[in-house]
Amino acid sequence: MLSKRILSMTAPSGHDIGTQITFHYAMASSGAGGGRYYYGGGGGAGGYKTSFGTGNVNGGNTTPLASQIVLVGTTYTIGIAAGGAGNTSGSQSYMLGTGFNTIHSAGGGKGSGGTTVTTYPSSGGSGGGGDDYGGLVYGASGISGEGMAGGNGGYAATYRYAGGGGGAKTVGQGSGSTLVLAGKGGDGQPTLITGTSITFAGGGGGASNAATAAGGGLGGDGGGGQGAIYGSSTPAMSAGTASTGSGGGGGTHSRASDFYGGAGGSGFFIFRYPAAFNVVLGTATASDLNTLVSGNSNFKFTKITGTGTVTFI
Repeated sequence: MLSKRILSMTAPSGHDIGTQITFHYAMASSGAGGGRYYYGGGGGAGGYKTSFGTGNVNGGNTTPLASQIVLVGTTYTIGIAAGGAGNTSGSQSYMLGTGFNTIHSAGGGKGSGGTTVTTYPSSGGSGGGGDDYGGLVYGASGISGEGMAGGNGGYAATYRYAGGGGGAKTVGQGSGSTLVLAGKGGDGQPTLITGTSITFAGGGGGASNAATAAGGGLGGDGGGGQGAIYGSSTPAMSAGTASTGSGGGGGTHSRASDFYGGAGGSGFFIFRYPAAFNVVLGTATASDLNTLVSGNSNFKFTKITGTGTVTFI
Protein backbone atom coordinates (compact mmCIF):
# COMPACT_ATOMS: atom_id res chain seq x y z
CA MET A 1 0.00 0.00 0.00
CA LEU A 2 1.41 3.34 -1.02
CA SER A 3 1.41 6.11 1.52
CA LYS A 4 0.31 9.59 0.47
CA ARG A 5 1.68 12.91 1.64
CA ILE A 6 -0.41 16.06 1.30
CA LEU A 7 1.71 19.06 0.41
CA SER A 8 0.72 22.66 1.26
CA MET A 9 0.08 24.88 -1.71
CA THR A 10 2.32 27.90 -1.63
CA ALA A 11 2.42 31.29 -3.32
CA PRO A 12 5.54 32.34 -5.29
CA SER A 13 6.74 34.12 -2.14
CA GLY A 14 6.79 30.81 -0.27
CA HIS A 15 3.84 31.67 1.98
CA ASP A 16 1.08 29.08 2.24
CA ILE A 17 -2.05 29.81 0.24
CA GLY A 18 -4.74 31.00 2.65
CA THR A 19 -2.33 32.50 5.19
CA GLN A 20 -3.97 35.47 6.88
CA ILE A 21 -2.41 38.92 6.52
CA THR A 22 -3.56 41.70 8.81
CA PHE A 23 -3.29 45.09 7.12
CA HIS A 24 -4.14 48.72 7.73
CA TYR A 25 -5.60 50.99 5.07
CA ALA A 26 -6.46 54.54 4.11
CA MET A 27 -8.88 55.19 1.26
CA ALA A 28 -11.12 57.82 -0.25
CA SER A 29 -13.83 57.85 -2.86
CA SER A 30 -13.73 60.53 -5.53
CA GLY A 31 -14.25 64.21 -4.83
CA ALA A 32 -17.11 66.17 -6.35
CA GLY A 33 -16.98 68.90 -8.93
CA GLY A 34 -17.52 72.53 -7.97
CA GLY A 35 -20.87 74.19 -8.65
CA ARG A 36 -21.62 75.82 -12.01
CA TYR A 37 -22.53 79.22 -13.40
CA TYR A 38 -23.15 81.87 -10.72
CA TYR A 39 -20.52 81.78 -7.95
CA GLY A 40 -20.55 78.02 -7.50
CA GLY A 41 -19.91 76.33 -4.17
CA GLY A 42 -16.84 74.14 -3.77
CA GLY A 43 -17.09 70.40 -4.33
CA GLY A 44 -17.05 68.13 -1.30
CA ALA A 45 -14.25 65.61 -0.75
CA GLY A 46 -14.95 61.93 -1.21
CA GLY A 47 -15.62 59.89 1.89
CA TYR A 48 -12.32 59.13 3.67
CA LYS A 49 -11.75 56.07 5.86
CA THR A 50 -8.68 54.73 7.64
CA SER A 51 -7.74 52.07 10.17
CA PHE A 52 -4.31 53.53 10.87
CA GLY A 53 -3.32 55.91 13.64
CA THR A 54 -4.75 57.11 16.95
CA GLY A 55 -7.12 59.91 17.87
CA ASN A 56 -9.55 61.55 15.46
CA VAL A 57 -7.73 60.55 12.27
CA ASN A 58 -10.66 59.02 10.40
CA GLY A 59 -13.07 60.79 8.05
CA GLY A 60 -15.46 63.20 9.74
CA ASN A 61 -12.80 63.75 12.43
CA THR A 62 -13.62 60.44 14.11
CA THR A 63 -11.53 57.59 15.53
CA PRO A 64 -9.93 54.98 13.22
CA LEU A 65 -11.71 51.85 12.09
CA ALA A 66 -10.54 48.26 12.65
CA SER A 67 -7.71 46.72 10.65
CA GLN A 68 -8.65 44.11 8.04
CA ILE A 69 -7.53 40.60 7.02
CA VAL A 70 -6.80 39.25 3.54
CA LEU A 71 -5.66 35.79 2.47
CA VAL A 72 -2.49 34.89 0.59
CA GLY A 73 -3.32 33.85 -2.97
CA THR A 74 -6.86 35.31 -3.01
CA THR A 75 -7.72 37.90 -5.65
CA TYR A 76 -9.38 41.11 -4.52
CA THR A 77 -11.08 43.74 -6.64
CA ILE A 78 -10.37 47.43 -6.05
CA GLY A 79 -12.66 50.07 -7.52
CA ILE A 80 -11.13 53.53 -7.86
CA ALA A 81 -13.70 56.17 -8.73
CA ALA A 82 -12.88 58.95 -11.18
CA GLY A 83 -13.42 62.48 -9.89
CA GLY A 84 -16.81 64.06 -10.47
CA ALA A 85 -16.91 66.50 -13.40
CA GLY A 86 -17.87 70.10 -12.73
CA ASN A 87 -21.38 70.32 -11.24
CA THR A 88 -21.33 66.53 -10.62
CA SER A 89 -21.01 64.53 -7.40
CA GLY A 90 -18.22 62.01 -6.88
CA SER A 91 -18.59 58.23 -6.94
CA GLN A 92 -17.86 55.32 -4.64
CA SER A 93 -14.48 53.60 -4.31
CA TYR A 94 -14.39 50.08 -2.83
CA MET A 95 -12.46 46.90 -2.12
CA LEU A 96 -14.19 43.52 -2.23
CA GLY A 97 -13.46 39.81 -2.44
CA THR A 98 -14.64 36.40 -1.26
CA GLY A 99 -14.75 36.15 2.54
CA PHE A 100 -13.69 39.77 2.90
CA ASN A 101 -15.52 42.62 4.64
CA THR A 102 -16.06 45.13 1.83
CA ILE A 103 -14.52 48.57 2.39
CA HIS A 104 -16.22 51.50 0.68
CA SER A 105 -17.24 55.11 1.14
CA ALA A 106 -19.46 57.65 -0.61
CA GLY A 107 -18.42 60.10 -3.30
CA GLY A 108 -18.27 63.79 -2.44
CA GLY A 109 -21.33 66.04 -2.83
CA LYS A 110 -21.33 68.60 -5.67
CA GLY A 111 -21.25 72.31 -4.95
CA SER A 112 -24.28 74.58 -5.31
CA GLY A 113 -24.66 76.98 -8.21
CA GLY A 114 -27.02 78.06 -10.95
CA THR A 115 -29.36 80.79 -12.07
CA THR A 116 -31.84 80.35 -9.22
CA VAL A 117 -31.66 79.75 -5.49
CA THR A 118 -33.24 76.32 -5.95
CA THR A 119 -30.00 74.78 -7.26
CA TYR A 120 -28.76 73.21 -4.06
CA PRO A 121 -25.51 71.43 -3.18
CA SER A 122 -25.49 67.68 -2.61
CA SER A 123 -24.65 65.66 0.46
CA GLY A 124 -21.93 63.04 0.16
CA GLY A 125 -18.84 61.70 1.86
CA SER A 126 -18.22 65.41 2.47
CA GLY A 127 -20.92 67.90 1.50
CA GLY A 128 -20.86 70.51 -1.25
CA GLY A 129 -20.63 74.23 -0.53
CA GLY A 130 -23.59 76.59 -0.82
CA ASP A 131 -23.95 79.75 -2.91
CA ASP A 132 -26.04 82.90 -2.68
CA TYR A 133 -27.41 83.79 -6.08
CA GLY A 134 -30.83 85.24 -5.25
CA GLY A 135 -30.59 84.23 -1.59
CA LEU A 136 -28.42 82.30 0.83
CA VAL A 137 -28.00 78.56 0.22
CA TYR A 138 -26.61 76.42 3.04
CA GLY A 139 -23.85 73.88 2.55
CA ALA A 140 -24.82 70.20 2.36
CA SER A 141 -24.04 67.63 5.03
CA GLY A 142 -21.26 65.05 5.08
CA ILE A 143 -21.64 61.42 6.16
CA SER A 144 -20.71 60.55 9.73
CA GLY A 145 -17.37 58.78 9.83
CA GLU A 146 -16.49 59.88 6.28
CA GLY A 147 -16.41 63.67 6.01
CA MET A 148 -17.72 67.09 6.96
CA ALA A 149 -20.35 69.53 5.72
CA GLY A 150 -19.89 72.22 3.10
CA GLY A 151 -19.87 75.91 4.01
CA ASN A 152 -22.80 78.29 3.53
CA GLY A 153 -23.00 80.88 0.80
CA GLY A 154 -23.02 84.55 1.75
CA TYR A 155 -24.02 88.02 0.67
CA ALA A 156 -22.23 91.28 1.36
CA ALA A 157 -23.56 94.54 -0.13
CA THR A 158 -23.79 93.88 -3.90
CA TYR A 159 -21.20 91.09 -3.87
CA ARG A 160 -21.84 87.39 -3.61
CA TYR A 161 -19.64 84.58 -2.38
CA ALA A 162 -19.93 80.79 -2.28
CA GLY A 163 -19.03 78.38 0.51
CA GLY A 164 -16.21 75.86 0.34
CA GLY A 165 -16.83 72.14 0.06
CA GLY A 166 -16.41 69.97 3.13
CA GLY A 167 -13.17 68.10 3.80
CA ALA A 168 -12.41 64.89 5.67
CA LYS A 169 -11.28 66.79 8.78
CA THR A 170 -13.03 70.18 8.85
CA VAL A 171 -16.18 71.79 7.46
CA GLY A 172 -16.01 74.06 4.44
CA GLN A 173 -15.70 77.72 5.32
CA GLY A 174 -18.83 79.78 4.87
CA SER A 175 -19.27 83.37 3.80
CA GLY A 176 -21.56 86.16 4.93
CA SER A 177 -21.99 89.87 5.54
CA THR A 178 -19.08 89.92 7.99
CA LEU A 179 -16.87 87.56 5.97
CA VAL A 180 -16.35 89.27 2.64
CA LEU A 181 -14.62 86.48 0.76
CA ALA A 182 -15.36 83.13 -0.78
CA GLY A 183 -15.17 80.14 1.53
CA LYS A 184 -12.06 77.98 1.76
CA GLY A 185 -12.57 74.26 1.31
CA GLY A 186 -12.51 72.11 4.43
CA ASP A 187 -9.16 70.53 5.25
CA GLY A 188 -8.44 66.87 4.65
CA GLN A 189 -7.04 64.34 7.11
CA PRO A 190 -3.29 63.87 7.55
CA THR A 191 -2.00 60.31 7.92
CA LEU A 192 1.32 58.61 8.68
CA ILE A 193 0.37 55.32 7.03
CA THR A 194 3.36 55.55 4.65
CA GLY A 195 5.69 56.74 7.42
CA THR A 196 5.59 60.32 6.10
CA SER A 197 2.76 62.73 6.88
CA ILE A 198 0.48 63.28 3.89
CA THR A 199 -3.00 64.81 3.78
CA PHE A 200 -5.95 63.59 1.70
CA ALA A 201 -9.55 64.56 0.91
CA GLY A 202 -9.64 68.36 1.03
CA GLY A 203 -12.74 70.30 -0.06
CA GLY A 204 -12.86 72.64 -3.05
CA GLY A 205 -12.93 76.41 -2.57
CA GLY A 206 -16.02 78.50 -3.36
CA ALA A 207 -16.22 81.02 -6.21
CA SER A 208 -16.51 84.79 -5.71
CA ASN A 209 -17.50 88.04 -7.36
CA ALA A 210 -14.40 89.81 -8.69
CA ALA A 211 -15.44 93.27 -7.48
CA THR A 212 -13.28 92.85 -4.38
CA ALA A 213 -9.68 91.87 -3.84
CA ALA A 214 -10.72 88.89 -1.71
CA GLY A 215 -10.43 86.37 -4.54
CA GLY A 216 -11.80 82.88 -4.90
CA GLY A 217 -11.80 80.43 -2.05
CA LEU A 218 -8.66 78.39 -1.51
CA GLY A 219 -8.82 74.63 -1.72
CA GLY A 220 -8.68 72.71 1.54
CA ASP A 221 -5.42 71.09 2.63
CA GLY A 222 -5.06 67.70 1.00
CA GLY A 223 -5.69 68.60 -2.65
CA GLY A 224 -8.85 70.73 -2.80
CA GLY A 225 -9.26 72.89 -5.93
CA GLN A 226 -9.21 76.71 -6.06
CA GLY A 227 -12.53 78.54 -6.55
CA ALA A 228 -13.05 80.82 -9.56
CA ILE A 229 -13.24 84.63 -9.48
CA TYR A 230 -15.90 86.26 -11.64
CA GLY A 231 -14.29 88.09 -14.55
CA SER A 232 -10.74 87.15 -13.60
CA SER A 233 -8.33 84.36 -14.50
CA THR A 234 -5.89 84.95 -11.63
CA PRO A 235 -5.61 82.75 -9.71
CA ALA A 236 -7.14 80.16 -12.00
CA MET A 237 -9.94 77.88 -10.91
CA SER A 238 -8.62 74.36 -10.45
CA ALA A 239 -9.63 70.73 -10.09
CA GLY A 240 -9.09 68.57 -7.03
CA THR A 241 -5.73 66.79 -7.09
CA ALA A 242 -5.83 63.31 -8.64
CA SER A 243 -5.65 60.28 -6.32
CA THR A 244 -6.51 62.31 -3.20
CA GLY A 245 -10.33 62.20 -3.18
CA SER A 246 -10.47 66.02 -3.04
CA GLY A 247 -13.20 68.39 -4.28
CA GLY A 248 -12.99 70.79 -7.22
CA GLY A 249 -13.22 74.57 -7.03
CA GLY A 250 -16.52 76.39 -7.65
CA GLY A 251 -17.06 77.96 -11.08
CA THR A 252 -18.59 81.14 -12.51
CA HIS A 253 -20.16 82.08 -15.86
CA SER A 254 -17.57 84.71 -16.75
CA ARG A 255 -15.42 82.35 -18.85
CA ALA A 256 -16.26 79.14 -20.64
CA SER A 257 -13.38 77.36 -18.92
CA ASP A 258 -14.91 78.10 -15.49
CA PHE A 259 -18.56 77.56 -16.35
CA TYR A 260 -19.01 74.11 -14.86
CA GLY A 261 -16.64 74.29 -11.93
CA GLY A 262 -13.47 72.31 -11.36
CA ALA A 263 -13.56 68.51 -11.43
CA GLY A 264 -13.03 66.49 -8.27
CA GLY A 265 -9.93 64.39 -7.66
CA SER A 266 -10.03 60.61 -8.17
CA GLY A 267 -10.03 58.19 -5.26
CA PHE A 268 -7.33 55.85 -3.97
CA PHE A 269 -6.49 52.93 -1.64
CA ILE A 270 -3.33 52.61 0.46
CA PHE A 271 -2.47 49.29 2.14
CA ARG A 272 0.12 48.91 4.91
CA TYR A 273 1.18 45.31 5.64
CA PRO A 274 4.10 43.27 7.05
CA ALA A 275 7.24 43.49 4.91
CA ALA A 276 7.41 39.69 4.47
CA PHE A 277 4.46 39.93 2.03
CA ASN A 278 3.90 41.61 -1.32
CA VAL A 279 1.02 42.94 -3.39
CA VAL A 280 0.91 41.64 -6.96
CA LEU A 281 -1.03 43.75 -9.46
CA GLY A 282 -3.51 42.03 -11.72
CA THR A 283 -5.42 44.66 -13.67
CA ALA A 284 -5.15 47.41 -11.02
CA THR A 285 -2.58 50.21 -11.27
CA ALA A 286 -0.45 51.69 -8.51
CA SER A 287 1.74 54.73 -7.95
CA ASP A 288 3.67 53.02 -5.14
CA LEU A 289 4.10 49.24 -5.06
CA ASN A 290 5.57 47.26 -2.15
CA THR A 291 7.47 50.31 -0.88
CA LEU A 292 9.10 50.17 2.56
CA VAL A 293 7.41 52.41 5.10
CA SER A 294 9.64 55.38 5.88
CA GLY A 295 11.40 54.82 9.20
CA ASN A 296 9.98 51.30 9.72
CA SER A 297 11.39 48.52 7.54
CA ASN A 298 9.03 45.98 9.13
CA PHE A 299 6.20 47.21 6.91
CA LYS A 300 5.51 48.00 3.27
CA PHE A 301 2.78 50.05 1.62
CA THR A 302 1.09 50.08 -1.77
CA LYS A 303 -1.06 52.90 -3.17
CA ILE A 304 -3.67 51.74 -5.69
CA THR A 305 -4.72 54.48 -8.12
CA GLY A 306 -6.62 52.58 -10.83
CA THR A 307 -9.47 50.05 -10.82
CA GLY A 308 -8.62 46.36 -11.12
CA THR A 309 -7.51 43.26 -9.25
CA VAL A 310 -4.70 42.60 -6.78
CA THR A 311 -3.37 39.53 -4.98
CA PHE A 312 -1.38 39.35 -1.74
CA ILE A 313 1.46 36.80 -1.67
